[in-house]
Amino acid sequence: MHLRKYVRYVCGILPKVSVTSHKINKYARHPEKTTVEKKYKDIHKLLKSTMKNFKIEFIVGGAENIPENTNVLFVSNHQSMMDAVSFLGYFERPVSFLSKIEVKKYPIIGKIVTGLDGVFMDRSNMRQEIKSIRRVTELLENNPERSFIIFPEGTRTKEKDYKIGEFKAGALKPAYRANKPIIPIAIYGTFRILNPNVHLKRYPVQIQFLKPHNIEEFDNITTTEMSDIIHDEIAREVERMHERDEKLLKKYKKGKLVK
Repeated sequence: MHLRKYVRYVCGILPKVSVTSHKINKYARHPEKTTVEKKYKDIHKLLKSTMKNFKIEFIVGGAENIPENTNVLFVSNHQSMMDAVSFLGYFERPVSFLSKIEVKKYPIIGKIVTGLDGVFMDRSNMRQEIKSIRRVTELLENNPERSFIIFPEGTRTKEKDYKIGEFKAGALKPAYRANKPIIPIAIYGTFRILNPNVHLKRYPVQIQFLKPHNIEEFDNITTTEMSDIIHDEIAREVERMHERDEKLLKKYKKGKLVK
């Protein structure tokens, strides 16, 4: 039963990736040779199609909080490597990521993030970390058509109840320096998609876009204080999602379910 789930994923997704692999490799080798819009259109189309193979059902709220006249810094909690895949499958407008350096070595997704001008951060190297923050700032300033997503926990949540970890305050600095709004995102449910012990008719993934924070709010508080505010907003929403999750599981349950 466990193996069958992965066989279904591989058989359904691999042919799609194979068709697009030459583009992914091209974008990863020479991201500067193709426009942001073209690269994102191709990658979004691929990953949007895989949402059907993964049987993902998006339950989205707060999309009206995303401004249409500017790019932004999205700040999200982090439950699974499927967070990034889900965001790329959902967002119609171009986004990229500030990711930990290890993601660069991940099969397929590492090349996708590289091709989308993603920035990789080595948290063990302070100098490189500072350069990464500066690079995201530059990309936000110089590419108004593309937003960035940051996971300020720095790693996936390992708590059984999926309560979010402490945020790294430095993750907000690109928005502050580039004078861009911050949109907090709460995401819940991606941890089940690749779990071999969970079998559902559909895999509900809740995404909630919270109200934006503009840079003027930094006038009287530090980035650490703002980070704490955003952390608590997302944490409260994740808790609400956790409560709604029981009802969703009853709707989509299929056979034996292990949380």
